[in-house]
Amino acid sequence: MGWHDQYTKFELEYLTKYWGRKSLTEISNELGRSKCGIQQKAKRLKLRGILNADEYLSAYQIANILGKQANTIIRWTKLKGLKGKYKIMMNGTQKGIWRIKHTDLMKWLKSNQDKFDSRKIIPFSLGREPKWLRKKRAKDRTQWKNRFKKWTKADGEMLLNMYHDGKSIPELMKIFDRSFDSIEKKLGRVIKIKMMR
Repeated sequence: MGWHDQYTKFELEYLTKYWGRKSLTEISNELGRSKCGIQQKAKRLKLRGILNADEYLSAYQIANILGKQANTIIRWTKLKGLKGKYKIMMNGTQKGIWRIKHTDLMKWLKSNQDKFDSRKIIPFSLGREPKWLRKKRAKDRTQWKNRFKKWTKADGEMLLNMYHDGKSIPELMKIFDRSFDSIEKKLGRVIKIKMMR
C-alpha cells in the first residue's frame, strides 16, 4: 500500500483500538503501512501520545501522590488486584507505562486501607476526598509514626540490644514509634535470625 492510499474502515478501527496497546512496529506490520504514515494518521485522528492520560494516572504519578515507589504500585497491579493497563510508548522502542483509571484506584484504596498512609497524601491531590479517606486521614494521625516504614538491619539490632538491656515492649513502642504487634514481630524475627547463625 502506498502512503497516499485511503485507510479502510478496518484499518481505522484497528489503529484506534491498538494505539498505545501495541508497538508502532506491530501496527505497521499488521496494516502493511509505514511507521511514519501511521504516526501521521494517528496524529490526524488525535490519538495522541501515551502521556495523554485523561482519566488515567501512571504508576509513577500514583507513587508520588501516595509517597511510595513506582515498583510498589506496579506490584499492586500485578499481584494485589489493582486494575491497570500496560501501555506501550508510541515509537515502540521504549518501555511502556502502567496506566490506572482514577476510579479504579480510589476503589482499590478504599478496600486496601492498610497498604498506605494517608498522612503522606497532600489533601485533594486525588481530587475531591471521599468520606472514607477523610476518616482514614483522621485515624492515621493517631497511629504510630513509623507504621509504614520498613525496619532496617540497624533498627533490628538496636531493638534487640535494648530488649536485652531490660526495656519493656511498651517502652520500645515509644522509642521506635511502632505498635505492640510490630515490635513483637520484629523481635521474633531478629531473635530467630540470631539463633540460626
